[in-house]
Amino acid sequence: NDTATTEIYTQAFVGSVRCVQETGIIMKPVKGDIPIHTEGFWDMNAKVYHSLSEPYSAIAGFQLALQTKVDKAKTVLETACGSGCNSFQMVQLLKPGSTLCCSDFSQEMLKYMSSRYAVSDFCKNPNNSFELVPECIGQINPADKEILGKRVRAFKADNQNLPFINESFDAYISALSLHLVPSPTTMLSEAYRVLKKGGMAGFAVPGIEKESTYFTFFQNKVAKYAEEYKVELPKSRSMFYLGEDEAGLVKMIKDSGFTKVKLTHQTAILPLTTEEFMSEKKPRIEKIMKLFPEGCEKKFREELESEVEKTFVIGNELITVNILSVSYTHLTLPTKAQVQISVVAVS
Repeated sequence: NDTATTEIYTQAFVGSVRCVQETGIIMKPVKGDIPIHTEGFWDMNAKVYHSLSEPYSAIAGFQLALQTKVDKAKTVLETACGSGCNSFQMVQLLKPGSTLCCSDFSQEMLKYMSSRYAVSDFCKNPNNSFELVPECIGQINPADKEILGKRVRAFKADNQNLPFINESFDAYISALSLHLVPSPTTMLSEAYRVLKKGGMAGFAVPGIEKESTYFTFFQNKVAKYAEEYKVELPKSRSMFYLGEDEAGLVKMIKDSGFTKVKLTHQTAILPLTTEEFMSEKKPRIEKIMKLFPEGCEKKFREELESEVEKTFVIGNELITVNILSVSYTHLTLPTKAQVQISVVAVS
């Protein structure tokens, strides 16, 4: 009955169709849930992401910035920029006169990004500026005088349909987004399209599931609860489906026009407190507990909090997440570009 909600579920339907076409997996949402690959999901979860999750995804993002040599680039694009944590540290690497364009399809994320820059000392420097472009009309050329050299420009845009002209960026970065979009092949094709010949691009996706206690600890607890209460959990595409199929990922990238793919791994640690862990998981707990009998949520929260405290805070285990980072070069060849992929494990 309202336009915004209709739009959200239209996005969800189109995204689910793309997912089935590419992976054969049906993303079955919980009743009343908004799927993770939609703008509505990230608008609703922007506050939690901004306050707790983003600093850790920025670990992978900054690694990509180093791998793609943004310090030598004149025009840089970061897609799925979130609330701007990675862009804020990455812009410090840029040479004078260069521009960082950032995009995200969540308006709420971009609002948090604007506030991050507004309260910082960044714009107090006369050589720096930040501007949020709420609506893109036509295709944008980052070399235009209205943009080039203006340091940071943020755009509302979908990774799978970027509003930029062909071959317009020296470097392209996207951390922890490729595995979430309904069509990763479309996202890769768009990255290839907007990247200049000789430019570099980088991606990060979750890597090895068994080395990612940040995700598996919660998942295993839910699975045990589902078994205890005879609840059938909805099947969905694993967030590790790209990172754990390196051969398939390499093929996907080559099919998008890139060549010479190389994989490496890196690990990082998330120093979360019990309170922070529970706050970050709150939206997922509320969503998944809708499937369980009434009264289960309180018990689940109490048990999960106790186990997190014993395992990670008092115990010796670390909260880890394994991330695969992908960086490659767009060579000056007729239809090919070189790719170097580094798999970054973030804990």
